[in-house]
Amino acid sequence: GTPEKGEDLFKTLELKDEALLQAQTAVSSLESALESAVTNLEYMQEQLQLRVVDLEKELTSTKNELSTSQNELDIAVSDLQLAQQQLTESQRQFEELEIALGESEEAARRAE
Repeated sequence: GTPEKGEDLFKTLELKDEALLQAQTAVSSLESALESAVTNLEYMQEQLQLRVVDLEKELTSTKNELSTSQNELDIAVSDLQLAQQQLTESQRQFEELEIALGESEEAARRAE
């Protein structure tokens, strides 16, 4: 009966070796998968960082454009206010002239 026990032991050891090899293969595959996942993530991170930089530039540029537009609007508003003041002044002068004209016509009539 002893040789059979030796054969059993040998078989058991063979099976253990095979299981170990399979486990090592599985671990290797997992390592490869992890490495490529990490590489992919790093690439994605780089792309995202580049996108963020682009967006920041765009945002800065848009802010500058808005600021310029705001300045132009402010200038336009003060130009309009000035024009409004000039118009009011012209109307006042016109009314004064009308009054003066009316008075001089009246005086001329009286003089007749």
